[in-house]
Amino acid sequence: MLTSTLGSGCGGGRAYDGSNRTVTCGRVGFGDACIERALQARTSRIRGCYEAELARAPTLAGELAVELTVEEDGETTGVHAADDTLGSAVVRDCVLGIIDELRFSPGSPGGPTTHAFPFVFEPRS
Repeated sequence: MLTSTLGSGCGGGRAYDGSNRTVTCGRVGFGDACIERALQARTSRIRGCYEAELARAPTLAGELAVELTVEEDGETTGVHAADDTLGSAVVRDCVLGIIDELRFSPGSPGGPTTHAFPFVFEPRS
């Protein structure tokens, strides 16, 4: 099971997955709501990182807090684990790779924005 503190109130904009990895935030800029939408669209892929490793380590559980910066041009930079109690380099690298793929339509001027999101992984009961 994967839980996170990603909210559900994310009006406006659209997040895309699959072959089109560009996220459009609209006039809201690169706020947490837009980033949350992009991450929610990739939840199944992120969960897949954990479940693949869980098959090898059935008691694997913990939290992975990810930090990222979105530049004015929409590029995602500085993706890293801010905290990792999961302790699986395989899951960490897989999740970070998915998040590092994010690209956003250029936003309103104002400089880069940095965001942090925790993901809690635990086996399904």
